[in-house]
Amino acid sequence: MPIEASTTTWRPIVITVYPETPAPALRCPQCDAFLVYSATALGSRDQLERWDRLECHDHGAFVYRHRTRKLRPDNHGASICRFRRSARVDVSERQFDR
Repeated sequence: MPIEASTTTWRPIVITVYPETPAPALRCPQCDAFLVYSATALGSRDQLERWDRLECHDHGAFVYRHRTRKLRPDNHGASICRFRRSARVDVSERQFDR
């Protein structure tokens, strides 16, 4: 059985701490305290997607996905923040075609 090439276009994931549109003001689902913005990730397959990483002092990190409007715990061990510290990549969304 032949393997077909994928037609999906991957965009590089870019991390920034200066997004054009600020992250939404969200509260911790466990203690109702305001979450503190940490970083934004831009990228994906077919369409440009955005994830914001927010932190609660008492309950850890959360990721807000703009397409689905869902706030979830960051189960990947703060991968956005680790990448941001090591790569120091800061760009704006204007550099991507939508």
